[in-house]
Amino acid sequence: LKITSFLFQVQFTPFNHSVVAVLKTIPSKIYIPEIKAWSFPLEDICTVEKALQSLDDVSLEIEKISDHAVKTLLTYGKSNVGMNEPNLEKHIENTLVDVLFPYQRRGVIYGIMKRGRLLLADEMGLGKSIQALGIARYFKCDWPLLIICPSSVKYSWLNVCLSFYAVFAAN
Repeated sequence: LKITSFLFQVQFTPFNHSVVAVLKTIPSKIYIPEIKAWSFPLEDICTVEKALQSLDDVSLEIEKISDHAVKTLLTYGKSNVGMNEPNLEKHIENTLVDVLFPYQRRGVIYGIMKRGRLLLADEMGLGKSIQALGIARYFKCDWPLLIICPSSVKYSWLNVCLSFYAVFAAN
């Protein structure tokens, strides 16, 4: 079994009519002839596994995806589906929101819609620290916050935190 985005694929060799027949019974199936694979929505992973395990006339070795990985993908993979654009001003201090450039604001909003599960990979000097703090501050109910960074930039992070968060300055 292989995962690509929110689908997983079933590939098998050698060809077996029983396996094909059981996969065809699953309504959400999509056959991809170029790679000789069957594709299914991640929600159907248990259905497909049970169907394949029900085959008595075939000896199968299934490379299972861990239950934890599947649960994580199902829970957080589509985390921004149906979510309205968050109101930054309501959840993040104005001292931070007011200094965001438009592209940083879009980055913070995107990060919030992904529930903080993203990689900020802008070029050096474009304000990734401020974006990260904006996203982190939105989720302040999940704090304490741990910032892991090289020792060469720990004081830069401290200064950014002190600049934007009164809560740090008080401590």
